[in-house]
Amino acid sequence: MASASKKTASLMAGAYGIMCSVWFQDNDVRIIIGQFDENLASKVFCCAFNLNMFGSKYQWIIPGWYQGNWWEQANSTNCTTSKLLTAMEGYIAVDFEPISARQIKGISGRTPKEYEREYRRELQQKGVEASKFHGFAYDGIWVIAKTLTRVMELLRTKQRHENHNFTVDDREVGRMVLDVMNETNFNGVTVSGGRGPHGVQAMIGNGPSVR
Repeated sequence: MASASKKTASLMAGAYGIMCSVWFQDNDVRIIIGQFDENLASKVFCCAFNLNMFGSKYQWIIPGWYQGNWWEQANSTNCTTSKLLTAMEGYIAVDFEPISARQIKGISGRTPKEYEREYRRELQQKGVEASKFHGFAYDGIWVIAKTLTRVMELLRTKQRHENHNFTVDDREVGRMVLDVMNETNFNGVTVSGGRGPHGVQAMIGNGPSVR
């Protein structure tokens, strides 16, 4: 792992050109956080190999939801698989568990496992592929529903108190939506108490994942 005194950079999908330049080396960047898909990842690590940006002096952190052996499946570069693996050695891949492991009934009346079984059943019936983010989309709909319901309650209360003088503009409503959303608290299929997704895990190199 690079020392704390070394610089850290986040490499977005659109910054591929910067990666293939000498900017990273000139600025002594040693910890690189990649935010790109596996197709671009092969190109990035090919550049890293050509720029000699690998080994114990560098730490790469990339998404952990790539397909298995992505360095072979998504390699559209001139680098061989051996070169990509050399550049990748010691990388950390960060992933998350799409469904909470806490088996308590949530706002929908289902446990996360019950929800997942129903989701899988719907997939089979409709013949569509699963999404890794389905649980977050499901909880997100509940957040929106609870937020809008609460905002409508607040607006009705405000209207009763102000009688005929009730007025509200879009900016005030927007502020109310943000405030209520930040206060929203419930047990979903990915969250408990509204504190975010559970089960973040890291996969180091090609080895087993650690939680």
